[in-house]
Amino acid sequence: MRVTNETKMNLKNGLVTMEMFGEAIYSYNKRAKNMRDKESEWRSFYRHNRYCHDEYDNVGKYKAKKEEYYTKKDDCLKFAQPTALHIVERERTCREWNDFMDEWDYDTYTFYEYYLFYAIGEFSFHSPITKEDYEKMKETLPTEELFDFETYGKDIDELMSVQTADKILKGLKNGEYKLIAV
Repeated sequence: MRVTNETKMNLKNGLVTMEMFGEAIYSYNKRAKNMRDKESEWRSFYRHNRYCHDEYDNVGKYKAKKEEYYTKKDDCLKFAQPTALHIVERERTCREWNDFMDEWDYDTYTFYEYYLFYAIGEFSFHSPITKEDYEKMKETLPTEELFDFETYGKDIDELMSVQTADKILKGLKNGEYKLIAV
């Protein structure tokens, strides 16, 4: 995505609007999800092709990039305030061999994931937290339960460039840029 003249002008003046800030976080977040998906694809490929091995560490490279983007997203979110807490109920099925019946038993169990929810510009983000952190914050932030929570990557041509997002993050960190609500 091209950097708009408005973005260039704001950066030149040392300003970062919430919309620009949201775009930067969105770019990191979607790129991380792209890396997550590629890591999963390669992991699945090697799992199902026993004569292939990860000679070039494709899984490791995608995992490292995923973690890098998620770290940058988290660094950005330090400049924002969460607006709510979200709880996601998940079910997982595990199978266990039953010797007595000589067959597989399938048990389903429920677990919960906890997230801080951020609304920045026209974008929204989730950041995972522990149950202990949730318990500490549930008195100060509204809580919402989510039932359908799937996330996807996005074509990088539709995202803010990493260079621009990095420039915004670096400028906010070192005080060169000021975050403003417009």
